[in-house]
Amino acid sequence: MDAKRWDAGTIAMHLNLDSTTLARPLADGSTSWSAVAEQALNEWNATLSSVKFAAVPYSTAAVGKVNSVNNVIWGNTVYGEAWGKGVAGLTITVTQSGSPGRRVESDVIFNSGISFDSYRGALGSSGNTLDFKRVALHEFGHVLGLDHPDGHGQSKSSVMNSYVSDIDRLTQDDVEGAQSAYGDSATPAAIAPSIVSLSGVASAQVGSSATFSVAVSGTAPFAYRWKKNGAAISGANGTTLVLNGLHALDSGVYSVTIANSAGSVSASTGSFSVVAVGNAAGTVSSAAAQPAVNEAPAPGQIVNVSIRTTLEANKTLIVGLTTSGGSSPVLVRAVGPTLAAFGLSGTMPDPTVGLFKNGTQIDSNNNWGGSASLASSFAAVGAFALPSASLDAALLRSIDGGNTVQVSGAVGGTVLVEAYAAGSSTGARLTNISARNRVGEGGDALIAGFTLSGEAKKTVLIRGVGPTLASFGVDGTLGDPKLELYSGVTKISENDTWSSVLSATFQQVGAFALATGSKDAALVATLAPGSYTVRLTGNDGGTGEGLIEIYEIEN
Repeated sequence: MDAKRWDAGTIAMHLNLDSTTLARPLADGSTSWSAVAEQALNEWNATLSSVKFAAVPYSTAAVGKVNSVNNVIWGNTVYGEAWGKGVAGLTITVTQSGSPGRRVESDVIFNSGISFDSYRGALGSSGNTLDFKRVALHEFGHVLGLDHPDGHGQSKSSVMNSYVSDIDRLTQDDVEGAQSAYGDSATPAAIAPSIVSLSGVASAQVGSSATFSVAVSGTAPFAYRWKKNGAAISGANGTTLVLNGLHALDSGVYSVTIANSAGSVSASTGSFSVVAVGNAAGTVSSAAAQPAVNEAPAPGQIVNVSIRTTLEANKTLIVGLTTSGGSSPVLVRAVGPTLAAFGLSGTMPDPTVGLFKNGTQIDSNNNWGGSASLASSFAAVGAFALPSASLDAALLRSIDGGNTVQVSGAVGGTVLVEAYAAGSSTGARLTNISARNRVGEGGDALIAGFTLSGEAKKTVLIRGVGPTLASFGVDGTLGDPKLELYSGVTKISENDTWSSVLSATFQQVGAFALATGSKDAALVATLAPGSYTVRLTGNDGGTGEGLIEIYEIEN
């Protein structure tokens, strides 16, 4: 800590960071660099007593060295001098002479030649960019007089280390340093926990094990609580969650909450899938084949979809399936009671599944009845086995074009609806899926999973529709849908309100138009072969009728 400090009072920071409007919001949703800088200043303010930062956004104050103004600016040079290699930001401080002296001016300059965004989590998790907020936190720490701990031979978890890392907020060491100079209490305030890293596997085979781990910063002690699909896991109260002897129904969305005396933080690992050897996700090994010369990679296509939701008694879950390229056999299942055998509570005890074409029912099943042919199909596509006497429903039927799966039950509960491409046809394929039901909070989110096969990437359109459903006569629609797309434990995309630039894409895939200015959600993603999960929730915590749609876009 520099011995030269600011006088008690306000440190006005003149933010001159936004000469033009951003073309798009930053990754954390911020609409200006000044907004991010203010967040960083306020984070320091929460630890300070004798001084406080005061942000002056869009300041018109003159910019210059030694001008009695604390300028915060972008620069392709440091007041005419070249940037050092790899330097993202720099703080220049003016102090009065004498001992101990006073700090009277600090200019913060960010390197305009470096690609920045604003995001939390692992460094680089928003593409090949630096997180502006963590660099701003670092530089504003220098304004206060904090040094680099690692520069003094200390090994500390600190945003003030001389290098940018996965630490994206103030740590206990940072706070103690600031409070030693500007605090008024001998006991530093407790720091709420923040997640430094969250790790785990995206999928694992039946019978194997999987481990999820979390690392946090803040003031110990911490209380940990792991959950699956929003429900607490008994005994899971440490930094690591280990799942042994995996079964297919261990698949789900795992999350962890960490709390201390100052607050709590939660994070989701995303969708975790447990697969049987030989399923469509690609866990089966095959004999080596001779390479083909000049052979194009096999195109990606949708081969497996699933929908999990909570369905009210005598209500109908509607799942749409569309195939292109001819007739294709599809295995459809509505699993309820078997979910209870794997620890899920509140499952639907007796679902019924119907398959419709142009409004006419073409097939249905109530209890699958232990059919040998169906059991063989389950194994062939990698679906988990159903007890022969269970009241789950299943059917195998060749379909073409647009079809609708409808699931209902006299008693409500959690139900899993699955559709597997069950044939070997190279021409026919699933090109569109949709699911409509009431969207709730937590474990009552509408969740869709899908698997892409092949060797080449596939571009898909994903929509979360709520408000526009009202134009089709649907009551009680979800007012502000939010979409989240996961690859394993990693969120790779999300959207709250759709962009009008996607209107042409809607027409291309045959999707209905969304109401102009609506809060429906939509995104486009180009994905490698593998398994993905889509979550639809209310962005504002609201509930209501919602629709998930996933469309294949021709590459």
